[in-house]
Amino acid sequence: MADHITITPVTGPVTVMAGSTVLGTSARALELRDRYESILPGYHMSKKHWNTLLLDGTLPSKLVRELIEHSFDLVVERLPKKVRAEHQRR
Repeated sequence: MADHITITPVTGPVTVMAGSTVLGTSARALELRDRYESILPGYHMSKKHWNTLLLDGTLPSKLVRELIEHSFDLVVERLPKKVRAEHQRR
């Protein structure tokens, strides 16, 4: 995996380096923590729904992308309808 990946969150572009915190469903969040040592409870976030991904090269790139995109979609779906349309992934 590259040293960094660039994603576009709701507020603008950001570069993810050493780790990233992503939103997910509570059952999936727990399952991922059990399966991967590099997935930890969300740093400074609700431990029920948020996971911190340590981007140390041990997580499959496809999984990292999937989790970031899923997190983005969950955040966008909670936005007001007027704002939501501007941020939905194509």
